[in-house]
Amino acid sequence: MSSVSGTKSYQKRADGNSLPPLNGKASPKAKRVDCTFHQFFGVWCVQPFNNWQVPEFHHQLLDFLSDYKSWENNTGLVQIFRGAGKSTMLGLWITWMLTQDPTLRFLIISADHSLAQKITTDIQSIIRSHPLAKHLHGAEGTWRTDSLVVAGSTDGRNLSVSSRSIESNITGARADVIVYDDVEVRENSATDYKRDQLRIKLDEPTHILVPGGYELFVGTPHSFDSIYTELEGTSGKEDPFRTGCSSLKIPVMTEVQGEFPNFTGTPTWPERFTAADIKKRQDGSKTKGHFLSQYLLQPYNPSETVLDPTLISTYSFELEVHTANGSTLARLKDYRVMGVSAYWDPSSATLQTDDSVLAIVFTTEDGNYFIHRAIKLDGGAEEQCHQVIQTMLDNHVSHVFIETNGIGNFLPAIFKKIAEGKGVTCEGKHTSQNKLEKIMHAYETRLSAGFLHAHKSVMETPFRTQLRDFNHRSVGRGKDDFIDAVAMAILAQPIRIKAGHYGVRSSTWQAAAGGGSIECESDGVCF
Repeated sequence: MSSVSGTKSYQKRADGNSLPPLNGKASPKAKRVDCTFHQFFGVWCVQPFNNWQVPEFHHQLLDFLSDYKSWENNTGLVQIFRGAGKSTMLGLWITWMLTQDPTLRFLIISADHSLAQKITTDIQSIIRSHPLAKHLHGAEGTWRTDSLVVAGSTDGRNLSVSSRSIESNITGARADVIVYDDVEVRENSATDYKRDQLRIKLDEPTHILVPGGYELFVGTPHSFDSIYTELEGTSGKEDPFRTGCSSLKIPVMTEVQGEFPNFTGTPTWPERFTAADIKKRQDGSKTKGHFLSQYLLQPYNPSETVLDPTLISTYSFELEVHTANGSTLARLKDYRVMGVSAYWDPSSATLQTDDSVLAIVFTTEDGNYFIHRAIKLDGGAEEQCHQVIQTMLDNHVSHVFIETNGIGNFLPAIFKKIAEGKGVTCEGKHTSQNKLEKIMHAYETRLSAGFLHAHKSVMETPFRTQLRDFNHRSVGRGKDDFIDAVAMAILAQPIRIKAGHYGVRSSTWQAAAGGGSIECESDGVCF
């Protein structure tokens, strides 16, 4: 009934054979219990004070954890619904691993320290009560709420089990197995900036893992750009540090139908999570996203998207310019282009918090907006000016607005000097409008009306993520440079296309580009 995803299918082990020690390095003197994880789990379940009624999906989890040696790239990913008993299962798995090889070193990392130490305290409880693990009880004074040393450990520096928060300094530590238990939560994944910071923090534990060691990620997705979708390889991004994993995904119900809060389906654990209970949990969820994440394991935007990028039509065609009999016609496939606006929101190359972005938007005679380019600029002021000019020439754009707030104040002068004789002009523009209001004004109505289109290259930039993560109630640390530049291009007064604007650069076109008047036909349409 549960859903299993990944590169390997896991079936219930029937051979009863135990697996060898993790790296085959257990001391000959260390006591080792010869049993499989299924057997170890079974003994724990039948004890009177446990009385654990084992659901079918727990067998799937047992299979997955038992077969850790087959994990792709020595990495496992378990996504399982809230309340499924995963912390207890992790505690049992780590304890079983220590019965196989007491010299192993485990590092448990969670979003906060209190969450991480819960598994450590579970392990201590299991060692005290499990008949096949009592021999692991270490010397007095070696157990704490966030760490423990078991009998048979041979490492004088590193503990058998340590629990840390993702914010902790773990430099210098060593581990054979790292367990990432709920490292992604709402608080550290709400914006693109926060997710980038989380990825940076997750790089350090990788470097303390000994060669041949294993990593296990356990949690639920809290963002469209979840670290779990990247591990699975379903995000469309390439992670240079991780190249795939084996995955097990178990939602609270399968064959889901309907809409929130009336989702229906086949319960994964019907003895505990009945259809009525699942409905109650939907009703009790503050948002649809919370239920999707915690119970159906579907990534969502924690800010509840107000500017939905899925409402933007994506296109891949380029501008076509035709000149004949003294007339110029510009088209984007079947749309006749009537205007263009370009906006440059600059940033210093030495600042890491903002991106310098150039946006180009075409407007058509039927009221559609085509976001044709959104480009991140690099280098110093002159280098960025050269990039802007080249992009303008490549896309037949003659004029650009340059935001002069802050660092952009001196850019128009540099731009004009570099652009001399190239047929492109600029205009400084100071903005004082509230950024949140400006972005909402530019996108909200046009999105809902279906007037916005974006080139494929634009949707492959941070534009899509920034639009999805935009919080209209407050300005956070999340970046918004791409959507801000595009918003200003949308709101800018279009430069209407006139004869000679496209195609061969003529004296007529150059005069218009240099700030001369733009001639219109009697009906007021400029072309």
